[in-house]
Amino acid sequence: MDGAENASNSAATGIFSSSGLLVVARLFVQIASALGTAVVARSISVSAFGSLNAGLAAFYLASTLCDWGFGLSLGKRLGQGDSRDGAVVRSTSRLQTVWSLFVMSVTLVYALASGWHEPRMRILLIMTPAVAATGIGVYRQVLIANNKTHLIVVPGVMINLTATLATVVLAVTGSGIAALAGVVCVAAVLSSFIFYYFGRQQISSEPGRSRVRRRVRREVVPLGLQSFLSSAYFTIDVVILGYFVSGTQLGHYTAAVKILNFVILIPGIIAQVSVIGFARIHADELSTMDLQTRVWQWLSFAFLPGTAWLVLYAPVVVEVFFGHHFLSVTPIVRILLAAAPLIAISNTIFGAMIARSRQRWLVYQGLFCLALNVSMNILLVPHFGIVASAWLTVITELAVTLGMTIDLSRHGIQPVYFLRAWRYYVAIAVGSLPPWFLWGSHSFIGLCASAAFTLTLFLVMKLIPDEVLALGTRRSRGGRGLARRPTTRG
Repeated sequence: MDGAENASNSAATGIFSSSGLLVVARLFVQIASALGTAVVARSISVSAFGSLNAGLAAFYLASTLCDWGFGLSLGKRLGQGDSRDGAVVRSTSRLQTVWSLFVMSVTLVYALASGWHEPRMRILLIMTPAVAATGIGVYRQVLIANNKTHLIVVPGVMINLTATLATVVLAVTGSGIAALAGVVCVAAVLSSFIFYYFGRQQISSEPGRSRVRRRVRREVVPLGLQSFLSSAYFTIDVVILGYFVSGTQLGHYTAAVKILNFVILIPGIIAQVSVIGFARIHADELSTMDLQTRVWQWLSFAFLPGTAWLVLYAPVVVEVFFGHHFLSVTPIVRILLAAAPLIAISNTIFGAMIARSRQRWLVYQGLFCLALNVSMNILLVPHFGIVASAWLTVITELAVTLGMTIDLSRHGIQPVYFLRAWRYYVAIAVGSLPPWFLWGSHSFIGLCASAAFTLTLFLVMKLIPDEVLALGTRRSRGGRGLARRPTTRG
C-alpha cells in the first residue's frame, strides 16, 4: 500500500508542478488575450467578429485532426518508459509531420472549394501554414515529460503577448480580419518550432525506426479517432452555424464560446499533463482513484468557483469584455457555462481512460456524440437558432461524462472523487449566493464580494490543496534564503 501511495503522490506532484506552471502562464496569456478580444470586438463589426472566429474554429478543427492522437501516444509512452527515448520521439514526429501536410492539403481544397468570397474561408486559407506546422508541435510532450515546462511557458507567454498586442493595433487601425488571422498564424507556427527546438535537446540521439513507426501507427489510429471526435463534437457547432444563421448571430455565439473556452482552460491543461501521471500508475485502481480525487480537488479549488461566479454575474463579464452591444448573448453564455463542470469532470478521468487503453470505448462514444451533435444542430438550429446549439453542447458533454464514468466503473475505477469534494461545493454555494441575492447579477461589487467570501470560506474550512500550501512554503523559504545571501557573502 505504501508503494502505491508513494507512486500516486509522485504522479500527483509531477502533474501539479507541470500543470500549475502551464495554468498560471496560460491564465496570464488568456487574460491578455481576453482584453485584446474586447478591443477587437469593439473595433470591428459583429458580423466580421463572427467570420473571424468561425474561420479560426475551422482551423482549430483542422489542427485537432493533425494531432490525431500522436501527442497522447507519445505522452503515454514517455510516461511508461524512458522520457528521453529519441527513437520514439523522432518516429512519432515524422509520422505526424507527414500526416499534417496531408491535412493541410485537404484544408486548402476545402477552403478553395467553399469559395474565396466567404470571409471565414479566407481566414482558413491564411491559417494553413499553421496547420502544417502542427506536426513538429508534438515535441511539447517531451518537455512536459522531462520537467522542462518552463521552456514551454516563457517563449509561449512572449509570443502570445506580442501577438495580442499586434492584433489590438491592427484592429484599432482598421486593418481587417485577414491581418488579424495572419498574426495568429505566425504565432502558432513560431510556437511549434520552439517546441521542436527545445524538445529535441532533451532526447537521445537515436534515430527513428520503421519498427517503432509501425507500432505508433497501430496505436494512434484509435487514439487519433478518439481525439478528433472529442474535439469535433465540441467545435463543429460553430462551423455548422456559419451555414444557418446570420453574421450577427454567429458573432454573438462565438463571443459566448470564447468565454467558455477561457473557463475550461485549466481542466484542459490538467487533462493533457495527467496522461503521463496516470500512465505511471495505470495498473493500480486505488492509486488511480486517489490521483483522480486530488486532481478534482485542485479543480474544485481553482476552477469551480470561477465558473460559479461567471454564471451568476454573466452580464458583468459580457459587458466588460465585449461591450453593451453583446449583452443579448448573456443567456447563451449561461447555458454554455453549464457544460463547463461536465467538461472538467471528463478531463479529470480522461487520463485514466488513456492510460488503461480504453480508446475503443472513447471512439464509439465520440462517434455517437458527434452524430448526435451534428444531426441535432442541423435539425434544430433553423427553428430555434443559437440557443439550440448551446443546449446541445451541454447535452453532448453530459453524454461524454456519463459514458466515461460508466466504462471506468466497470473496470474498478469508481467516481469517488466527486463525493470526496463535497465541502468545496458547500463553500462555493454559501460564499457566492448571498452577495448575488443582495446586489443582483449586474453588480461588480457583488462579484467581488462573492469571490472574497468564497475564498475566506476556503481558508476557514481548510480547503486549500496541500500542493498549493507546499508551493507557498517553498517560496517563502526561498525568499528568506535570498534575503540572507548578501550577509553571508559579506
